[in-house]
Amino acid sequence: MITQEKLKLFVHYRGDLDMWSRTGKEHERNFMASSDWHLIDLLLQDANVIARGLGSKERTELAWERLRQNCESEQVIEEIFRVSESGI
Repeated sequence: MITQEKLKLFVHYRGDLDMWSRTGKEHERNFMASSDWHLIDLLLQDANVIARGLGSKERTELAWERLRQNCESEQVIEEIFRVSESGI
């Protein structure tokens, strides 16, 4: 489940998994798995598809479903969209 804290950590490292794994603090690496990192990356892609109208109806529905199933709250979904727009 993606939380505000996990998303903040992702943003702190500018989405750079390698930098996080090399320079991240031990408690940060223990708090978030690389699978969470990859999921955030996928959710950002989903937000981009939705916001820009790039996908088919089915692809858009899949993106919304994945966001709802994997984000802790509506606030996290909103933050995913904001981060996606920022270009990280």
